[in-house]
Amino acid sequence: MAEKGKVKGDAGAARSGEVILDFSGVRPFEPLDERDDKGNLMYYACEVTALRLGKARKGGGPKASLELTVKSPGKYAKRKLFREYSLQPQALPFLYEFIKAVDPDENLGEDFRFNPDRYIGLSCAVTVENEKFEEQTRSRVKKIFTPGKANS
Repeated sequence: MAEKGKVKGDAGAARSGEVILDFSGVRPFEPLDERDDKGNLMYYACEVTALRLGKARKGGGPKASLELTVKSPGKYAKRKLFREYSLQPQALPFLYEFIKAVDPDENLGEDFRFNPDRYIGLSCAVTVENEKFEEQTRSRVKKIFTPGKANS
């Protein structure tokens, strides 16, 4: 798991154009397990720690950026997982899946008001898929479920 390097002390003490960083606690990214020792899908218990509206890089359409923090299993606790949701009509089934996972009673009709702040702190379970990206293997959220689906 990679942790962000911290700016140490007085960043102004570095020479012009430099900043002093603390890499002592940084570890390389390690993918999460897709399956358990018996070959069953792993379900990770997660909490929604950020959900922001923005614009997609390609095409500039509206999007929502989700950040989840793994709660269990314990060896993966505090890991961050990310998922981007296009808010284009043809992509809404993915956001629908997320909303129904964290708030199964939500009424998703034609005039639904999406307020990302309402979902911060809610729980869900996820499966991951590891994918190669440049020189690393990264864990990406594959599917989102209600919290009861998580492995114990």
